[in-house]
Amino acid sequence: MIAKTKFGYLLAVIASITLFSSCVNDINLKDVDDTISMNGAVVFPLAQSTITLKDFIDKLNIENMTVNSNNVLTVNYKPSTSYSFNLNISPSDVSINTTTPATLSSKAGTTISAATFNSLSPSQVAEIDLRSLASTNITRLDSIYISNATLSFTLNTNINFATNQLQLTVTPTAACFPSLSPITFTNVRNGSVCTIPLTNCWIKPQSSKISLSIATHATSGNIYVPASPSLNSSAALKNISFKYAFGQFAYNLASQTGTFDLGFLNDVISQTSYLPFQNPSFKLTCYSNARIPMQLNIDYIKSYNNSSPSNVRYASFSGSTSTSQSFSKMPSSPGKSAIDSLIFNKANGNIDNLFTLPGINTIAYSFGAQSQTGGITNQFIMSKDTFTISPSVNIPFAFNAGVNVQMTDTLSLGDSFTDFLNKNDLQNVKLWLIANNFTSTKVVIGLTLLDANKQSFSTTQNLTLNTTLNINNTTGQANQTSTTTDQQLSLAYSAADLKKAQYIKLSYSLAGKDLTTPLTLTSTDFIKVKLCAYVKGSAKLNDN
Repeated sequence: MIAKTKFGYLLAVIASITLFSSCVNDINLKDVDDTISMNGAVVFPLAQSTITLKDFIDKLNIENMTVNSNNVLTVNYKPSTSYSFNLNISPSDVSINTTTPATLSSKAGTTISAATFNSLSPSQVAEIDLRSLASTNITRLDSIYISNATLSFTLNTNINFATNQLQLTVTPTAACFPSLSPITFTNVRNGSVCTIPLTNCWIKPQSSKISLSIATHATSGNIYVPASPSLNSSAALKNISFKYAFGQFAYNLASQTGTFDLGFLNDVISQTSYLPFQNPSFKLTCYSNARIPMQLNIDYIKSYNNSSPSNVRYASFSGSTSTSQSFSKMPSSPGKSAIDSLIFNKANGNIDNLFTLPGINTIAYSFGAQSQTGGITNQFIMSKDTFTISPSVNIPFAFNAGVNVQMTDTLSLGDSFTDFLNKNDLQNVKLWLIANNFTSTKVVIGLTLLDANKQSFSTTQNLTLNTTLNINNTTGQANQTSTTTDQQLSLAYSAADLKKAQYIKLSYSLAGKDLTTPLTLTSTDFIKVKLCAYVKGSAKLNDN
């Protein structure tokens, strides 16, 4: 058996190096014998990549990851569920009855003339309180724009009037019915129903009441008055459909509950650790077409791990888990809408404390709402109106000083490298890591060899990359503080370990710039990593 140099195989390896010339150029080769010969040395490229911090986050499959105006990575989590509170007053029919004139009883059992009847039966005013349209929601009604409604009058009498002998005249109070004129109904008898249709018109109650004058008038002939005369009418506003109403309204909206599933955090943190975000927020956004001052009543905002829901962290409002806060924006006129938000954060509720619970993956909340009585005089409500609240969570990936965030990635060493190592006599093998940190944080890169089953069998070796960026804590803008330079680490793994290795695990530990600077992740931050192998030995081929 004769050992011969297999130059063709070695030259193929050397040729592949030219594809990764940047990898070779970035390595300090001053102590390397670069003679290409039977016992020469080669530099074997393994992996090269430039990764932004957003790439790390993307590996977590976090939905709703966005980048704010300062390029800070932010999770905006808004569930599809919104909470709609019904403000519809569902107006019911309202009515009032007039009474029989007492003077008519003085002629009981007699026959009187039409003129005498008219003098004994004066007009009566029917006054209807429109707050009873929705007695629990209307505290004062100033005006209401009617799409469709009916004013209805029914005569109730035991007097037998002749055909066409009796008329009924309705005179709406002008201040209450600006567009309605008096109207007379003829041939009115017991049980007659007289109606006035209302379409696209204003009704303007006085002190929440509307009034109408109702008069009966005998045209001619004589009238017999029975022993117990009865002559009255019922007035009703019915079948009401309105566009909007002005006044003052009262609502007490029952509490609603819900949860946010933040399970993606479990991909970042263990059950015993946590991520103290610098200023996460919980937002409730209100959408309304009604001009009603509303107060939001927070029962609680809390966090927990769903496997241990009894272990909770609560938002705190001056030591209490509940609070009442008001929305300030309202539409200025009917047909317009308003959007307003209440934001609960570090300053308003200590929301950051929710994320200090180890293993947090759920935020739960309960809130209701109620109208406020003072301050707004020109309140209005639209027909079939709702008051809608949409919750959301905003988590900027900015952490308190001293926080350490860890992420991992696994790279294959490739068949060509392991095949090369196992087919040749090796005198010296080294792995070189060349990395460049263009972030606002220190990064510690750890490398661990893994076997074919991705099981670790070696010690982890680390390289600390110093930051070259500075994040302004007020604006969030990143500024480069120094020119980025490559940092190198020679990894002292044995040839036997490298022959066994199929994968290498890269762990990235992101710390703040220092113990007093918050850790902020931006979409433009990146880490450039190159991994190479220096191999020196003999390439052999066996001949028989």
